[in-house]
Order: sequence, then C-alpha cells, then structure tokens
Amino acid sequence: MRADVCPGCGAGFLAELADTPELTLSLPGIGVVSTHTRRGRFTLAAGVAVTVTVALVLVGLVLMTVL
Repeated sequence: MRADVCPGCGAGFLAELADTPELTLSLPGIGVVSTHTRRGRFTLAAGVAVTVTVALVLVGLVLMTVL
C-alpha cells in the first residue's frame, strides 16, 4: 500500500476518487451534518435511534392489541 502509482501502467491508485467532492448530508431544519461537531452528530444519531425505537414499540403494541 506504500505505492500510490501502478508500476505497470503508471496510473494513480484511486486517483479519480481524489478529484471527487466530499460526500455531504444535508437535512431540512438541521443543515449539513458533516459541519457539526462530534457531539452534535452523536446527539443527532441518538435522537434518530430513540425515535425509531419508540415508533417500533408503538407499532408492536398496536399489533399486539389487534391480534
């Protein structure tokens, strides 16, 4: 992995990816997630996890009462 150029053809290793822009995630009301601090990203992930968990528990409770 030390060589960054192919010895056979001289092409750069993953050279095309170096020219591509950084992947960004923009959410309405939150903005660009990659510009937030580590604590902000963790809080966002925890909030999403709690929301999904609550939604699944509520769906499970509704299904248990129907069946």
